[in-house]
Amino acid sequence: MRSLFMLGSSTHAENGPKKVKTLIRGSGKLALIAAVAVSLTGPASAWDMTHLQNLLASTPEGGWVQANTTSFSSAWASPAQGGLSPGSYSNPGAIVRAWSSFAWDSNRGNLILFGGGHANYVGNEVYLWSATTGGWSRGSLPSMVQSVANVPGAFSGEFVVVDGAAPLSQHTYENNVFLPTIDRMAMLGGASFNSGGAGRKLVDGTLVPTGPWMWDPSKANPDQVGGTTGSGYLASSVGGQMWTDRRDVTTGNLGGNSIDSSTAYRLENGRDVVYTARMSGGSGWPTLYRYTPGAPELGEVDLWERVAVADNAASFQSSAAIDLENSLYVRTAFQPSTGRYGLGVWDLAKANSFTANSLRDLYIGLEYADGSIFRTNTNFAVAYDSNNSRFVMWDGANNGEVFYVDAEYLSDGSLDSVWTVTRALSTTAAQPSGKFVSPSGALGVLGKWQYIHEVGAFMALDMIRESQPDAGVWLYKPYSVTAIPEPSTVMMALFGIIFLLGRLRRSRQDYL
Repeated sequence: MRSLFMLGSSTHAENGPKKVKTLIRGSGKLALIAAVAVSLTGPASAWDMTHLQNLLASTPEGGWVQANTTSFSSAWASPAQGGLSPGSYSNPGAIVRAWSSFAWDSNRGNLILFGGGHANYVGNEVYLWSATTGGWSRGSLPSMVQSVANVPGAFSGEFVVVDGAAPLSQHTYENNVFLPTIDRMAMLGGASFNSGGAGRKLVDGTLVPTGPWMWDPSKANPDQVGGTTGSGYLASSVGGQMWTDRRDVTTGNLGGNSIDSSTAYRLENGRDVVYTARMSGGSGWPTLYRYTPGAPELGEVDLWERVAVADNAASFQSSAAIDLENSLYVRTAFQPSTGRYGLGVWDLAKANSFTANSLRDLYIGLEYADGSIFRTNTNFAVAYDSNNSRFVMWDGANNGEVFYVDAEYLSDGSLDSVWTVTRALSTTAAQPSGKFVSPSGALGVLGKWQYIHEVGAFMALDMIRESQPDAGVWLYKPYSVTAIPEPSTVMMALFGIIFLLGRLRRSRQDYL
């Protein structure tokens, strides 16, 4: 097996003559982004990492460990506390199940979860998972909603939040992202309850678009509604005024929509910057935007810039990450009509020197080392390991199986059109269950797979089941060595571990 991180030359099968390519790990590409100050994290983290570090210390590379000590459902609010009464669209489990994402609060060590939406869940409350304690909690109570069916221009069955001071619940795809410099979670939109369209609110009898929204984690309170006092399901619920609608303080080109969009963050010149691929009308051909949010305390406005277009790699229900060394925005691509199931790539180093219409994406095919084709799908999520400078993908289809891939370049410095994927089975018997599907189709991992730079591991939010309402939080400890074992080797090791555990169990029983 070829080492995933082997420096030097190799050949691979493709249409036409074979070509020599070199795996460049970024050292020669940093000059292209000298004008962009890139940081792996924001302000220095002050949270206690002991819980995660202890778990990872006893976990082998290539293995998984469950990190939550309480269940997700333990944080749900009862009707007496201000939660929803039993009925249609009232199960908070849909926040995880229905096309959702989480944001990683690197300032506090919290997973921030917001979602639901469309025909799944009406509640717009926020949930938190603490990496310090391993426990779930609520960040807010849900807002009451009202039908606007009789308002001109309303969709059939459309709802709005009663006070307009918080967003409707939404499928968030990969649109929840934390902004460590200004200390906010940005929610860039999705498919809103119950219209399935963009979020709107009622202002003086007129429906107006909302978002993006910012949520202030410093105001989190399990007993307060996210908007204003009196806007919850209990008249007595105090409003925490945790949300801010940034629509009215936005300048620049905000186009497309956030349904099926992909999103990735990096720090540029000391500013939080979010790149997001948005499309119109479900075309599958997204446009890349750069979102530079302003600091709310300073009264700054948000800037949206249109920086690139796609016409080579179609994306439906996509996931993305930024290669911080090579300055590449890499997203999963899926186009059955052309048989393209790989990656779409924009070179962000060129984003300032080209117009949006001239900077176009590249389609990157994927294959195993033996030349066989690797196919992505709409279940996949991709995240970037900033400590080892590589991408790791997880689709949850085979529990803890993941796939490693590096950006590959030709000898002339241009991106190769085919990158090599290495499959890695889990080295631990304990693994997330995955299976991000429903009777109606693929729900996808999407934004439930992120790299936590501070501890050098990936965090995954597992699929929730009706029979066991616990969205497990898992850590995956990636390989940091130059070679990943063959799947057959990992399976033999797992069988050996299971066999030894069985022998030990029988030995103990002999003495009882």
